[in-house]
Parts: sequence; C-alpha cells; structure tokens
Amino acid sequence: SGICKRVNGIFPGGLYDGMKAELEKTDWIKLPGIKKADKDSVDEGIKKMLQGSRDNYKKSVKSLLAMFENSSNDAKEREKNAAGLGRALIRITLRFCEELLKEKMEKSVYSFSDVAHFSLQILLKDKKPGDIALAYRDLYEEIMVDEYQDSNEIQERLLSGLARTEEGTHNRFMVGDKKQSIYRFRMARPEIFAGKFAEYKKAGNDHELILLQDNFRSRRAVTDSINGIFGKIMRREVGGIEYDENEELKGSADYSADTEENGTELMIYQSRRKGKDLIYGQIIMITERIHKLLGTLRVKDEKAGSGQTRPLKYKDIAILLRSSSENAPVVKKILEAAGIPAHCNAKTGYYSAPEIEQMINLLRCID
Repeated sequence: SGICKRVNGIFPGGLYDGMKAELEKTDWIKLPGIKKADKDSVDEGIKKMLQGSRDNYKKSVKSLLAMFENSSNDAKEREKNAAGLGRALIRITLRFCEELLKEKMEKSVYSFSDVAHFSLQILLKDKKPGDIALAYRDLYEEIMVDEYQDSNEIQERLLSGLARTEEGTHNRFMVGDKKQSIYRFRMARPEIFAGKFAEYKKAGNDHELILLQDNFRSRRAVTDSINGIFGKIMRREVGGIEYDENEELKGSADYSADTEENGTELMIYQSRRKGKDLIYGQIIMITERIHKLLGTLRVKDEKAGSGQTRPLKYKDIAILLRSSSENAPVVKKILEAAGIPAHCNAKTGYYSAPEIEQMINLLRCID
C-alpha cells in the first residue's frame, strides 16, 4: 500500500492515466543543423551515434505509448477478464500436479526437484527444524558448501535445517563468488549469498568472513586490467553487485616486474560475418599474433627456479571459447592449417559424426 501511495503521488490521475499523460507530453527536440562552415569540424561518428540514440529513444517511447492505446476503464476490464482466466489456469495446473504426483508414486519415479521437496517436508515442520533435522544435526561434524552463489531457496532451507546454529557451535562453511553466478535460470538465488556476505561483514557476530582475493595464477598486469574493466561496468543496479575493494583481485603471484611485452592486450575483430565465418576471421587474427609472440615473449620457467624465464612455447597458450563443443573443432583445424599444433577436449556429439551429418543433409533435401 505504501508503494501505491507513492506512485499515486507521482501520477495524481492514477498510474495508468498518469503514465499515459506523461508519455504523450514527450517533446521531440530537433537536432540543430550544421552550417557549411562547420562541417569539416564535425565528427561524423559522434553525429551518427547521437542520431541513433535519439531514434532509439523515440522508438522506445512510441512502443510504450502503444501499450496505452485504450482507456483506463478498458484496461481494468481486460485485467478483470484476465483474472478469471488466470484463476482457471492455476486450478488446472494444481490438478495436473496432483495427477502427475499420483503417477510418479505408483511407478516410484521421481525427479530431482521432487526428492528435494520431500526432504524439505521431512526435515522442516512449520518452517522450523523438526525432530528428524535435529537428530541429523549431531551426525555432521562439518557442512561444507561449494559454489554457494548458485544455491536456491530449497537448498538453503535444507542446509539451514541440518546445520548447527547455536552460538559457538556453527558448523557450516560456505565458499562462493557472486560474480560467477550463472544459474539464475535454474532458480539459483545469488541474493542468498549476498545476504550472508552482508550479515557476516557486520561486527559483533560470531560468524567469520574470509575474503579469498589473492590471485596466485596471473601477473599483476592481468589482475589490474580485469579490475579496471569490471570496476567500471559492474554495478549493483545492473548486476546486483558492486565491484569494489571487497571484490577486486589482488595480484599475489611470484612474477618478475611487468613490462610492455607481457601487458594485457585487447584485440577487436570487426566484421558483419556470423557463426563459423566470424570464428574463422577471429582465429586467423589470433594465429598471426601467436606467431609474433613466439619470437619475442618470454614466460616464467617453473623448473628453473624463481625469476628465471624461457621463450614462449605453443603449450603455454590457451584459447577460451564461449561454446567449445561447437567451435573447438573448427578452431583446431584453422590453427593446424596455420602450422600451430592444437588440442581440444571438446567431444563431438552423435549428430556431428560424418555419416549422421550426411543422413541429416539428405533428409533436409527431401524436406
């Protein structure tokens, strides 16, 4: 209700009519013309960028206005009708779930999600640890959780029910990095990790927060460039995390001082190509850079001792791909054609076998 009051304060005529009125007030200021005498001093790239931004803004406002074509009364009537359909859909869904569960119980076949929910029903009573959960607590000396940033609500409740929470007896150890959370589409809740981080950071509690920021793998030039990029683009309002001194990497590896030779280099391949054609162009660019590095770059020699270096070898180089299963074989062929020995761990799938591809192509021709 508080939110509704604040919204109505912004739009006195009501949210729907108020937003529509504000959008209709949008004034399209015409970009000033450029005099002939000033044309040579105008950056065409910036000019096009500004025009493109203005055009995109106009399209966005017009698309929003299209959502407010009808009056607020018509919109309310549609919502009323949709509410009835929504309730019917909920009833159908619940009935389907009941019938599906009966089938599963008759055949003793359950999904991973089913087992997790059953475990939750066994361990928790009225959202609190029941007798079974309390009995199991004494069986576990420690509960260690990896990739904690990808935990979901069910997993968190299960672990909370099994872990000891009395002061001085905490036995749950969690490791995670919110920047690496990639399973939100599988119901992961990185907010759980963020909540624990904020709670443990507070002074005066019996929890301990350990920041694992030291990087013993990369040169300082690498960690500094990563911090420089993500310190500018990773914000709480965008990704739910602020890349500050608590998140940045600390270069702690034992390397000699950085020089221009081993600094971070950004190579951009610009092309309108897509798919494998795009990959081909990018890898050709990389092969040319590899050939140049082999003649000039020196790397740390782990066998020779501290401070010793040796010439760069092919085996020192790794190429990371967004989709290795699909692109790695293509990249391997291009590298080998350029005289660069390459190995990839990607496994070719059933549909990638030559005889299967021939049958698929035949079927496509028939279709």
